[in-house]
Amino acid sequence: MHFFTPKHIIKNILLFAFILALFPSAYAEVRPKPNILIILADDMGYGDIGAYGNDKVATPNFDQLAKDGIKFTNFYAASSICSPSRAALLTGKHPLRSGIIGVFKPNSLAGLNPDDLTLAEFLQDSGYKTGL
Repeated sequence: MHFFTPKHIIKNILLFAFILALFPSAYAEVRPKPNILIILADDMGYGDIGAYGNDKVATPNFDQLAKDGIKFTNFYAASSICSPSRAALLTGKHPLRSGIIGVFKPNSLAGLNPDDLTLAEFLQDSGYKTGL
């Protein structure tokens, strides 16, 4: 069994998120699934919002999300440019494996392989409603 396929990577990420969300009440009553919100911002640094130390620019909405949810302090992007990093987030694949290695332009004809399972499709199969 290979644990590094896109499907397994996505499942492992979601399993980790669910464990973190449910750990305090592991033996309590069955709770509804937690909401999952992913915000991907191009060119945003670690200290660009107040929740991570910025005191120069007010970011009250991001700060409230960090206060009310789970605040991650260690994270990585699969690429330094937008299209490959977004493709990696959506599919769990390294950009070279997904074939997305450059930035899409308005007239680009390329895209994700329709056979690749995306995070949204996995969540839908798990009973979530997804949106963009």
